[in-house]
Amino acid sequence: MSAQSDLIDSFVLYDQRIFVWHGPLTSRFWYIPHLSISKKTELNKLIALAKKQGITWVSMECAENFDIALLPPHREQPFKKLQYNATITLDTSTFISAVNLEQVYDQNYAYFLGWNATARRKLKKAMSYEWQVATEKTPQALIDFLTIYHDTSARQHFAVHPDSYYRALFLKPESRIIVLKNPQGVVCGSWFGYVSQDTLTYLYGGNTAEALEHNGQYAIQLAALNMVKYEHLRWYDLGGYEKNTGYGRFKEGFHGTMRQFAGPYDIVIDPLKYSLVITAKKIQRGVKKLWSR
Repeated sequence: MSAQSDLIDSFVLYDQRIFVWHGPLTSRFWYIPHLSISKKTELNKLIALAKKQGITWVSMECAENFDIALLPPHREQPFKKLQYNATITLDTSTFISAVNLEQVYDQNYAYFLGWNATARRKLKKAMSYEWQVATEKTPQALIDFLTIYHDTSARQHFAVHPDSYYRALFLKPESRIIVLKNPQGVVCGSWFGYVSQDTLTYLYGGNTAEALEHNGQYAIQLAALNMVKYEHLRWYDLGGYEKNTGYGRFKEGFHGTMRQFAGPYDIVIDPLKYSLVITAKKIQRGVKKLWSR
């Protein structure tokens, strides 16, 4: 999402998580990741509700088994994708949950054999460092997440949403958080995700130099897998994949199932306001290009 958009709310309809955003020029739009509705009647009711609530457009990605013919007239999303259109999911049906990371590691030797050698070696190193994880949703956990995430953004030069976005998601019962601490109790990493149907999805994360040096990201992923199994879910979605990138190679190491998604597609409800928003975005991008020369 652009920095000019702000999350207002989210809700579930027909087992779909729908995010409500406030965009430029008083517009509001829905974002539906990984649409999997299989009945046209349900999709039509969803669009009718959007019209009733004064939504300008509905932007959606479609799961690999979705029938595109079910969509009403739509347009390709004209700007950058709202999310990565590929992801890797891990099946936890044979994973064994436990009360702490050490027990989780000890009881899942057979599961880790499905990972590549690099992932197994780095997980072993992470466990030898005696990382601690906390999964309670407390105000301090959110502060820890935001601190680490903003520091990581500044170091790696990626854009972030306003803090109000993360606070709004944090208050949703489906959101989950993991905080990574070193043996001295200093926060070195953070993870933010949400539950939808039988899947836990990794959304955002960050780490310090210490966490990178001692493979803290593997301890976090182990805690996330344990969370999936503890909550009687089945799938862990690693939250996006892009080939030939550092995080892409990191996720490949878990040897999960690759999933592709089509879109995003925009279903336009208010054509005039939608056109004004698109024009405003084009002007904004043109100005940015001029200033960057």
